[in-house]
Amino acid sequence: MRPAISRTRSRPDTRPFRASAQDVRDAINAGAIPGPRLLTSIHQITEKSGAPAKLREMVRQTKAEGGDVIKIFATGSIRDRASRP
Repeated sequence: MRPAISRTRSRPDTRPFRASAQDVRDAINAGAIPGPRLLTSIHQITEKSGAPAKLREMVRQTKAEGGDVIKIFATGSIRDRASRP
């Protein structure tokens, strides 16, 4: 049985290990490390992300950079210490 991950969070500020979720996903897909199928969002969209044209550009950028999904925080991100609605 292969191990499963319900979620993962990228921590680019953690040193010395700086592998991103994309790096881990790619290593799993290449068979370099064992693991479950991992989907990455790369960028998150929040209420502060901008006007509709900016949001469309963020989606295109995420796709171009290899993102698997688009993550939308309707009321902000815990990283931003958003208040509850």
